[in-house]
Amino acid sequence: MLDKLNILTRIIEKIKRFPVTFESMKEWIRYENIEISDRTLYRYLKDTEDLCLNDGHITTFNGEYNKKTWKFEYDNSNNELNETDIYSLMFMSGLLPDAFFKSWKESIEKIERIIYKNQSKSKFEYHYQPYAKQQILLSSFGEQKYSQQDLMIINHALWSVLHQRKIKLFSSEEHLADIFWSEVMLPMQLIYHEGKCILMCLSEFDLALHAIDISTISEIETSNCTFDFNKYESLYVNKKNNRFGIEKNTDEKVYNIVLLFHDKIKEVYERNWHHSQNYKMLPDGKAEFRLHCGINNELIQWILKWEKNVEIIAPSLLLHKVREYASTLTCHYKAETMI
Repeated sequence: MLDKLNILTRIIEKIKRFPVTFESMKEWIRYENIEISDRTLYRYLKDTEDLCLNDGHITTFNGEYNKKTWKFEYDNSNNELNETDIYSLMFMSGLLPDAFFKSWKESIEKIERIIYKNQSKSKFEYHYQPYAKQQILLSSFGEQKYSQQDLMIINHALWSVLHQRKIKLFSSEEHLADIFWSEVMLPMQLIYHEGKCILMCLSEFDLALHAIDISTISEIETSNCTFDFNKYESLYVNKKNNRFGIEKNTDEKVYNIVLLFHDKIKEVYERNWHHSQNYKMLPDGKAEFRLHCGINNELIQWILKWEKNVEIIAPSLLLHKVREYASTLTCHYKAETMI
């Protein structure tokens, strides 16, 4: 059984990571198998408010539903920003997708003013010249254009993810209306993928994984019911890792995929495609590239993008689907109705 010092240390580390309430801490100690009463837990939380810590102090405020919340505040005596810190800020703002930068421009400039006020002004001015913002930019090539309504949906989705709230989604697009919109969803993650903001959800009904393009959502209905992210995290990660990219697989199987690259080998293996990717150089200069995942349209289109530089060794189903996809394209562009 842990003594008071060890329990207090773990409580402080927990508060440093994220603000906590008495209710959330009660769940946490049960999850961590810490054997103390609710009364003792509250007393320990009160004790943290009076502790002198090296890097800051614990304070309280009234959070959501007026619940007492403990959070950690770092002292202002931290080291000043160095050159790398300032460059990091430049990259974060300069490489932010254009739609988000325009929406959050005032917030970004507010952060810059706070840093300028509280840090070395001469150092900040030296490294953060006005023209620097024009020299580090994210290409908007192929990027989804988001309306103000879309950005509000993104903020709503982010809040639901961070606060682990069950949601229902609604869409005005008729072809999507009956797929899953009436289901209660568990929002697990917000992903920026191929120029689009994607909300990754598990269906509460059957725990099926859905990758939902934010631009197809017209409304998010947030429930007061919460869910435990930790309970579903392992399942979610496993389902997501079974996909190449984010698209739904054609079946439930996971395949050992073997590809043979004749050219553009470095371009393939030096980029991140899937967590399972592995390659081996062969004596003839070709490269064997392996994946362990399901088959979906995203994988098929990725293979086709390498044109004649890649050969499918296994499985035969993948070869069949790539040929089928290529044949459909060929028929389309050979059609007599083409202008």
